[in-house]
Amino acid sequence: MRISELHIYQKDLPVIGGPYTMSRSTLHSVDTSIIKLVSDTGQVGWGEVAPIGPVYQPQHALGARAAISELAPNIIGQSALTPLLLRRHMDGLLNGHNYAKAAIDIALMDMLGKHYGIRVCELLGGAETERLPGYYATGIGSPDDISRLADEKVSEGYRRIQIKAGGRDVEIDIAVVKKVWEKIGGRAQVIVDTNRGMTASQAMRLSLACRILPARWPRCATSVPRDRCRTPSRIPGAAISWPRRCCIWAPRWSPACSKRCGPQAVISRKTTIPRTASI
Repeated sequence: MRISELHIYQKDLPVIGGPYTMSRSTLHSVDTSIIKLVSDTGQVGWGEVAPIGPVYQPQHALGARAAISELAPNIIGQSALTPLLLRRHMDGLLNGHNYAKAAIDIALMDMLGKHYGIRVCELLGGAETERLPGYYATGIGSPDDISRLADEKVSEGYRRIQIKAGGRDVEIDIAVVKKVWEKIGGRAQVIVDTNRGMTASQAMRLSLACRILPARWPRCATSVPRDRCRTPSRIPGAAISWPRRCCIWAPRWSPACSKRCGPQAVISRKTTIPRTASI
């Protein structure tokens, strides 16, 4: 079974209850790239890459489609039964751009699962659980608005609430965190995410002001370059620390885990695909 076709679809995914506001950007929709692989036996696999705007991570939607278009001519004719070899082949064709290659890899795994009649998780070694907890990311807003939204989402069943912060007076963010905790108490885990929207001093002020609250800080809080960060040092009384070679992370939360996690449950996909480019 070999890859015979690769199709690239573009779709703007509307944000439910949008816009979605972060410290460095505001999103009314998310530009996604959807990949369709077709084998010479007629089997079809689907994959997707949807960067959350151009400043959330070092990748963007146009870059994804450009990279996939660069790879596509040399993917046609490759075996669809050997995903590891295909990944190595893509690395030989294009340096980096793993986020774009991931969409092709996802489509290939989807195709393989259908070919063998098993779930993708079983192809990857098996599922440890059938259910995963989701969390709701609030976006940036006023203390009253964000606390009210957090209360509504906890009432709907969410047990993890991510509060966006940064890009404004840190005293407002302090008030938001305290108001949310006052509203939802111990009914849900609170996560504060600034998306590199604070200076180191602002992050420390926020942390110290909220040190009695059991909030988690899963993402890099400051815009300090990685090569300027010093050796680890725990700040007495603060909710955050300075781990090696990154900026500000929560204790017991690894950078590798943080890079894999992102906002969920805010995107609607109930729309049709308007534009197509086939290779």
